[in-house]
Amino acid sequence: MINVKNILAPLFGVPQEDWTVRIVFSELDRQLTKASKEERLSAVREDHMAAYNGLEPRHRAYMAGLAEYIFDLYGEQHPEWVNKPSYFLPEVAYEDSIEKLSKETDLYKQIALRKAIPQFMRHNIVVVDVLSAY
Repeated sequence: MINVKNILAPLFGVPQEDWTVRIVFSELDRQLTKASKEERLSAVREDHMAAYNGLEPRHRAYMAGLAEYIFDLYGEQHPEWVNKPSYFLPEVAYEDSIEKLSKETDLYKQIALRKAIPQFMRHNIVVVDVLSAY
């Protein structure tokens, strides 16, 4: 069973350094990639972010998009928590790797926007790759 709260724990109550965020979400992706259908659905069925008000809005949006993506992958109805207003960004944001690649030019952002995963875009966060860690 995937313990999402333990994986996300470094994001709660401490300054969120870029490297910490990358490591945390990479580990979550790695575990979800290897997981069974039931483990994936179980991992994102609950709202693991609800108790943490200090969490960055983009991380909430990411988790909601991830939950929708996984539930859609298996033709299941999304958990209700993904529709809470706190899981939607007011404007489009890009995952960290896209931001870093776009320091010199917006070309990467333009490409990423065209390839963005719809479930994440619904929450206004541009993500182009998920469940692909090895």
